[in-house]
Amino acid sequence: MTATEQSPREDSGTRSRRAVPIAVAVLSGAALVVLWNMWTQMGELEEHLKVSQNQSESLEGELEGLRREADEVRAEADQAQARAQSAEEEAQKLAQARRQAELERELAREEAQRFEAVSEQAKREAERARREADEIRKQREQELDRMQKALSHIVDTRRTPLGMVMNLGEDSFLFDFDKDTLRSENREILSRIAGVLLASHGYRLYVYGHTDDTGPEGYNRNLSDRRARSVRNYLVQAGVPGEVVEAKGFGESSPAVKGSTSGARQKNRRVEIGLIDTVIHYSGQVKD
Repeated sequence: MTATEQSPREDSGTRSRRAVPIAVAVLSGAALVVLWNMWTQMGELEEHLKVSQNQSESLEGELEGLRREADEVRAEADQAQARAQSAEEEAQKLAQARRQAELERELAREEAQRFEAVSEQAKREAERARREADEIRKQREQELDRMQKALSHIVDTRRTPLGMVMNLGEDSFLFDFDKDTLRSENREILSRIAGVLLASHGYRLYVYGHTDDTGPEGYNRNLSDRRARSVRNYLVQAGVPGEVVEAKGFGESSPAVKGSTSGARQKNRRVEIGLIDTVIHYSGQVKD
């Protein structure tokens, strides 16, 4: 090989060797550019990451706030539902109470109508009973008037609020001294009285014996009791029902007049027959 032929190869090698550092330098510069770009991008990524983290934290805060708001809304909704349910229950109670009140008003109205009907019926019955009572009273008054008129022709008779009293005084009805035996004229009077009584009904008789103040009190009471029983027994024998006649002696304890004169004592020696009407209870002004 000639020198001329070797020189170009040497130049090529030299150029190759020279090109390596240049390539390395170029590559290094490119690498640095890449690294710079990567570092820059990493910075940007970190910034983006921080922003994202801040946004995430902000979003979490907003989300937490939204959760609280949602909880509050849910609580208010629950309270509203509870109030609505309570209001519905109260409305149902009010409706039930209203129906009950209406039912009670209807029952009260029916009861008032029934009471009014019963009251009217009671008034009519009371009026009918009053008329019947008035009629009965009128009939009994007429009967007592008839009896008084008939008895007044036999013995002294006066009307009382309960009936009438027949006075068998010594001026017309005499007992022997210290005796309880009825005289014939006494029996005749009692027979006539019994005849009037047997023509009527609805009465009770009370035969009361009385004496004057002559003699011991106990003796006079016993004597008046025996005389009253004599009169009662004769009336019963004459047909007056025994269950309507009672007898009792009062002795000198109920004088007809006060005093110890012979006239006063004669009036106090008596037998009284009280007649009480058992059909009506007479009250008011009586007739003489």
